[in-house]
Amino acid sequence: MKSILSALLLALVCTTSTLAADKTPDPKATKPKPYILTLCLVSDEKVDKGDPTFIYKGREIKVCCDGCVKDFQKDPEKYLKLIEAAEKKLAEDKAKLPK
Repeated sequence: MKSILSALLLALVCTTSTLAADKTPDPKATKPKPYILTLCLVSDEKVDKGDPTFIYKGREIKVCCDGCVKDFQKDPEKYLKLIEAAEKKLAEDKAKLPK
């Protein structure tokens, strides 16, 4: 009985490690969409290099302080909509530029 359990455990470990080794990261999935704003999403304060930066749903998010990180976490979809609106406006503005 012990040998059967040992064999099953060994097979499970080998299968799991093989599956993990076969996963090659998708380059698109590993690189987050860059943050295009110069201001904090939450407070409209200027964001600098040392300010909190994190990834949420494949997007880079920058805020001015840890308090804004907490506020973002309370309602992230609200702030994602702000980013999407800014991206849309940027695309519209670029389309208006002479070619």
